[in-house]
Amino acid sequence: MQLDERRKGGFDFTFVAGLQDRKLHSFGARRFLNVADHRLGILTVRVHEQSDHAGLGNHFGQQKQAVFVVGQNVAIEYRYAEGRLDRLPSLAAELIGLPAALLVAMGVSAAAAAKKATATIPIVFGAGLDLVQLGLVASFNRPGGNATGVYAFGAELNPKRLELLREVLPQPGLIAFLVGPENQATPEHLREVETAAQAVGQPMLVLHGRDEDEIEKAFATMAERQVRGLLFGPTTYFQVIVDKLVALAAR
Repeated sequence: MQLDERRKGGFDFTFVAGLQDRKLHSFGARRFLNVADHRLGILTVRVHEQSDHAGLGNHFGQQKQAVFVVGQNVAIEYRYAEGRLDRLPSLAAELIGLPAALLVAMGVSAAAAAKKATATIPIVFGAGLDLVQLGLVASFNRPGGNATGVYAFGAELNPKRLELLREVLPQPGLIAFLVGPENQATPEHLREVETAAQAVGQPMLVLHGRDEDEIEKAFATMAERQVRGLLFGPTTYFQVIVDKLVALAAR
């Protein structure tokens, strides 16, 4: 998918990107800066162990006519927030200070931090929330500014997620929706879930999970209330601690 093409600062650039499970699947540029060495900055909420360095690095070398070769004429710098959204602004500032010629922001929070940190360095992002409402772009057709990206339908799929969960439950009952209250996408997802639940008469229990202590309490509440099924809200933090969540659900 061609995302955006414009002339900025004396050079043309075209970004091609795709996101799958919040991972960068494909990235290319027709012509980048006319310099021997340039840096690509990756900003993510994830932890180091969960990131696939080879996925992006190898992509450059797999093209028929590779424009960039990592380690030869392009360098990739990674910054991980380790699940802590409050670290994103300082990490974005680090990448800008290198300086990075381009920022790739993984997720809504990283994109917002990158956009706030610079109005000149090009930013590519993937997000599952209204990008115009967030102020990341001026419009979907004409993003404007220095940011462009992929909008992945997220909140709109919650009614279907709820429907599928209800179908596989061994017996009907209370369903919990665990959310990260600090995530910018949470209010929209919560509205979609609550509206869908009310339409079919499904009782819901909304719980917060901003850190491990709160998540422990949430699962204790689920056990006490005899919750039958669980939906997760849109926060990368849950992906960071996915092993812990699986262990808690299995208890």
